Amino acid sequence: MASTNTRITKHKHKNNQAQTQEQPSTNTRTTKHKQGIKLCTPITIISNPKYIMHLIHIRTLREEAKKYPDIKKQIEDWYKTVKKSEWQSLNDVQKFHRDAEAVGNFTVFNIKGNDYRLIVGIDYEDQTVYYKYLLTHAEYSKNKWKNDPYF
Repeated sequence: MASTNTRITKHKHKNNQAQTQEQPSTNTRTTKHKQGIKLCTPITIISNPKYIMHLIHIRTLREEAKKYPDIKKQIEDWYKTVKKSEWQSLNDVQKFHRDAEAVGNFTVFNIKGNDYRLIVGIDYEDQTVYYKYLLTHAEYSKNKWKNDPYF
């Protein structure tokens, strides 16, 4: 018998045999398979979460970084570090990137020395990084990005 923290689920596999397995307690999202069979995708709900950073808009960052091929490696290295991080404050960020600074509600990273600036919003409580801008030093100095309503 399943404990209160687990539930029994039945999944239909390709051979149409039902298999029963015990799983951690989760909510489920129903999706429709291309053959018309409904599948349940478990969505784990974590109480009191402590998880790694998640970057919103990585595709946009990568697209914009294509304009500057000389920083592709630095952007990918930065992203790999973000994925593994559990930042709780700007001090934690600065352990990874000593030149990171808070400017308004944003955190600004110097990329490739001082040639480029990567501007993000960080929600430390939700462990989420929101990509906002990738600018050359000259573009950054014009301060147009400070017109962002989140600033």
